[in-house]
Amino acid sequence: MAKIKVSVQVDGKTESAEISGDLYEILRDGASLRNRPIELYLFLAIKRYGVLTEETIRVFLEEYWIL
Repeated sequence: MAKIKVSVQVDGKTESAEISGDLYEILRDGASLRNRPIELYLFLAIKRYGVLTEETIRVFLEEYWIL
């Protein structure tokens, strides 16, 4: 599946990462179920791990969501 670029602003700086389409679908569907924007979860992943990568997003989702 194609890579999708996601980005979020943190402390006035834009952080971005390319993630797999599968991970994006999980992120999008989970955010929709929780009635929250995707950017919120990207922001929380950066605050928790200090960097936005596909791996940190996966770890964040595994820790905070039931996958």
